[in-house]
Amino acid sequence: NNRNYPDKFIALHQLNYRPNPNWDFYVGESVVYGNRSIDLGYLLPNSFWRAVEHNLWDRDNVLIYAGLQHRCARNITLYAQLALDEFSYSKIFSNWWGNKYALQGGIDHRHKAGSITLELSAVRPYTYAHFQNHSMYSHDSQPLGYRHGSNVLNLSLQNHLQIMTCLEWNMQAGFSYRGSEGTSWQDNYHEIFEGVIDEAEVQWFAGEINREYSISNSLNIPLTRSHTLLAGHQGKYMDEWQHRVFAAWQFRL
Repeated sequence: NNRNYPDKFIALHQLNYRPNPNWDFYVGESVVYGNRSIDLGYLLPNSFWRAVEHNLWDRDNVLIYAGLQHRCARNITLYAQLALDEFSYSKIFSNWWGNKYALQGGIDHRHKAGSITLELSAVRPYTYAHFQNHSMYSHDSQPLGYRHGSNVLNLSLQNHLQIMTCLEWNMQAGFSYRGSEGTSWQDNYHEIFEGVIDEAEVQWFAGEINREYSISNSLNIPLTRSHTLLAGHQGKYMDEWQHRVFAAWQFRL
């Protein structure tokens, strides 16, 4: 019934290495599991959780990630990261559906009045999905993975500008190119690939192709140290433009 929810947990650990002020490297793992109590194996920060999960009969959802940042100039930072949700060494260069991974790279420029960031992301189909609901990358029916989902290529531009002491402007423009198959964390691949799970293949952008353009603008007006007025607009175009205007009062204790 709707009130009988299984327990669900997420654990993360990360190793950081900074050889000098201009370079940062990191590698880590995250795991989503549930329908049982807290697993002590995922409380050991120095262990390899992929091996722990394999010894638990591959019933959990482990994601391995790594990335770097390079400050190539005083105000310019380059960054890149890779996330591996699942893969097979023997099929890593094939289109096997289980080669689930995500790539992201970008450049960030900081200036006196704010910052501007250009970012490119690509996510393979069925990334973040699992065959059990309590092991999918989600919480309260909301995704925990990449915000644009899977089977997608996304280019975005973000700008933050401090116009005045009492006025901030945030802008984001983006373009997404996606296929309709394997886009959601809710996809149960045991059901989708039943009987062919070891050999089924999925191309990048499988399914019906969708192109989406989006733009959003918001103004933050700090009224006091703990109260802020937020107003903005969001627009999205696929077959036609859709617009949304919003306003909010934010406060912190």
